[in-house]
Amino acid sequence: MSLLSIIQSHCKINALAVPTSVIGSTETQIIQLSEILSEVINEIVAESKFSVTNQECVFTAVPTKSQGTMDVLCPYGYQYPIFETFFDRTLMRPLYGPLTESEWQRLMALPTAGVWYKYRINQNELWFDPVPADPFSTIAFEYMSSWAVKSSGGVLKAATTDDADTFVFPENILKRGLAFRWKQIKGLPYQADETAYYNMLNNYIARDKVKSRIDVSEGEPVDVKPGIFVPSNSWNV
Repeated sequence: MSLLSIIQSHCKINALAVPTSVIGSTETQIIQLSEILSEVINEIVAESKFSVTNQECVFTAVPTKSQGTMDVLCPYGYQYPIFETFFDRTLMRPLYGPLTESEWQRLMALPTAGVWYKYRINQNELWFDPVPADPFSTIAFEYMSSWAVKSSGGVLKAATTDDADTFVFPENILKRGLAFRWKQIKGLPYQADETAYYNMLNNYIARDKVKSRIDVSEGEPVDVKPGIFVPSNSWNV
């Protein structure tokens, strides 16, 4: 459903005047509903790591310590990086890090030669050591985005700017969240809608991704070392 259709649905259920547009409307009630919906979406984004707000950053290393600011490297609403997704695709190995403040200072005081990149995020910049040299590697990692709005053409963006804009989250959750927050603000009974909203949201969080098996005995991640990789079942016996 679009921004307009969600607001219209809410108005129909609650016997309110049904708008023909939301963006550009001067009606206080429509402006309020649009802002409440935006708040609901922002709260959902902050609730968990959703697959629909998971983005990939891919760039070519540059010959400086700083590879750039995170919001420039990750232009789609960067929130935070996902741990253990930093890889050098050219050298086919993970990056070592993130380094702590003490580890970084130790590295600066006792530099070691090598081609394996170590990284640190500081001052909202991605720092590499050693400084990359030609040939420059392709680096990739994943991050969580705060953007949950899509244009009618499917382009992700930060906020609604058109009545036809849609959302990355299920419409039933957005409609229920809008209903409970609106009733709460108006001083109407909202507990049933609140319970239904959080039940829907928690179920969505639980089913959003294929979960890994939890094994508390698992050790440190195994480094990817150079070698010949032979896929299973790729030979005749």
